[in-house]
This record gives sequence, structure tokens and C-alpha cells, in this order.
Amino acid sequence: MSNVDCPFSESEVKRVLMELLSAVEYLHSMNIIHRDLKLSNILYDGFGRVKLADFGLARETGFPLPSNMTPKVVTLWYRAPELLLGAESYSPSIDIWACGCIFGELILNRPLMNGSTDLEQLQLIYKTLGRPTDRIWPGMSNLPHAAKLQFDSSPYLYNHIPKLFETHLSAAVRRVFSTRCSSLRSISLQGLDLLQRMLAYDPAKRITASNALRHPYFDERPFPKDVGMMPTFPSQHNNMQLHRPASGPVRIDHQFGQAFGGPVGDASKKRKIL
Repeated sequence: MSNVDCPFSESEVKRVLMELLSAVEYLHSMNIIHRDLKLSNILYDGFGRVKLADFGLARETGFPLPSNMTPKVVTLWYRAPELLLGAESYSPSIDIWACGCIFGELILNRPLMNGSTDLEQLQLIYKTLGRPTDRIWPGMSNLPHAAKLQFDSSPYLYNHIPKLFETHLSAAVRRVFSTRCSSLRSISLQGLDLLQRMLAYDPAKRITASNALRHPYFDERPFPKDVGMMPTFPSQHNNMQLHRPASGPVRIDHQFGQAFGGPVGDASKKRKIL
């Protein structure tokens, strides 16, 4: 797949995120946790449509929540902090945390937090969001691994998410892309609000998929792009060339090709699709 140097436009990110949240909303309404949401499990087909794939770790839950669930689920970069701290009972909100990581990755065009070990991932989360306390996240200190971990991190009030996105879209970055990505946009204040609600430390306070879909972010300009106007590509060859029905930037490089299923025809044969 040939590289195009610009990221998805914000309206395209909104469409992808809405499709993802709609799938997650349906799963959660059926009391199913996916437990492995990540870019490589989101397939993007030749008609601009998004499909959620790979249900190998999915689990049906009920009420009360089971108390013997494994915390070793979800690929590390998308793993919620309660899992990293060893929680054996957790809610569908772990999927929402993963959706937040995916949202940030689509905007930044790189992983939001990409640790190589559980410890490093927690350190990156704390560095990005600030170190949580029991006041912010009741019961956190009772999680199995919480007492073992002492990080010299910023207190919770120093949440660096807004600064992270401001840095990504600094004046220098805008100059680099100005001639090639005329519609490159930073995330709006409503977008930041949605992202931070997805990345709330306390699972009970994390926004639900249903409420996320009703967030004002999707009602402000630029509006989510219509599916029929999303970038498309043919599926008959492995070395696909991206096609766009309307003007605007997009980035589909090797990583994104894998993330959105690569040759969709091949990927769909290997994965169960929702």
C-alpha cells in the first residue's frame, strides 16, 4: 500500500469512532465485553465501512460481574489501568478505555501510550493523565498490584492530555503539513472532553458507549463524514492504491494498512466480523 503523508481528517476520524462506538454499544447491550479492542482489530473495507473483528477474548458477563476474570486481556497499549493493577473483576468500561486510546491514536497518528511492559505502560498512563488517588478512583489502592507500585509521577491535577494534543499540532507541525494537509485540524475542546471521559481512571465514571455516541463532539463542525464519502481502496491486489471520493487528507501507511485489515478480502477470511 502506497503512503499518503497526511492523517485522516477530523470528520473521517469522527465517522470511524462513531462506527466503532456503535459496535461496542451493541456488544455491551448484549452483556459482551470484547476485551481486545485495538486498531488491528478494526477492519476498513473497500466501501469506506468499519467492521469490528477478532472476538477470541470476548466474554459474556452478567450482574453481578464475575470475580474470577483474568486481567491479562487487551493488548498492552490499549489496556485499562484496572487491568494493569491486577483487577480480576471488571466491567465493559475496559472497552471504553481502549476506544479512548484508539481515538487518540487516530488523531495523533501514533499510539497514545505505547509501553513495552505492564509497568512501563502504567508509568506512561500516570505521566499522561497524572497519578490517581483513592479520591479520584475509589478502591484503587485495594487492587492487587497497587501497593507494589510507587511512581514519582505528577499528581492527578496535572493532566497532560490537552498539552499532548497541542504539541502534536504546534505551529511547527502545521508549517510542515500546510502545503500537503490543508484540512489538518487539532482536536476541539469537545473532542478533548470526550477523550478524557473515555480515559477516566475510575471505571464507574468512564463514559458509556451509548453516552459517547450522544456527546456534543459529534454534533459540531466538522460533522462526521458520510460513509459514502469516506476514502476507499480496491481489494483485488495487495499493493492497494488509496482512492478518495472528495478532497481532504488521509494517511494509510503500512501500519494503518494492517490496522484496518490490510487486504480486506484476506483479513475477513481469518476473522469473525461484526
